[in-house]
Amino acid sequence: MTIGILPRNQFAVSSFMARSSLVLIEALRTTALRLAAGSAYQWGHHGQCNCGHLAQTVCKLPPARIHQFALERDGDWEALCNAYCPTSGYPIDDVISELCALGLTPQDLANLEKLDAPEVLAACPVVIAGCAATRAKISSRTSRRGRTCSSSSSRASPSPRS
Repeated sequence: MTIGILPRNQFAVSSFMARSSLVLIEALRTTALRLAAGSAYQWGHHGQCNCGHLAQTVCKLPPARIHQFALERDGDWEALCNAYCPTSGYPIDDVISELCALGLTPQDLANLEKLDAPEVLAACPVVIAGCAATRAKISSRTSRRGRTCSSSSSRASPSPRS
């Protein structure tokens, strides 16, 4: 990680990590509270997944609208963030721009979607526990449909069909 000294003793962290701000912190807390209260969550739905829920909070858009915007381009949130261009004219890029305006980078959003930034997860054991619970819930749902989720080794695989 590269840290540079700015005027007035402010510090800037390299581009692979979010710039902290009160607005970003409040948006993340609001999103987490909505999810904890039982808001609909679907990892495969662009408006009801991790990034989708944050976009709901920040952009004040319903999940179906975010999903509709995302489907105009190909891929999941990671692919959308990799293809992000603030001047593309795609509505999903406008959504990503609003999230980036809070201090996030496209890579932060990709990491948020997959909950896979080791430096963040290591500092947040509560997030890891929540992530494990979410993965277990997703695993139980997919197991009932005859598929298994490799992220949860504690759940038994469904028996093969005869």
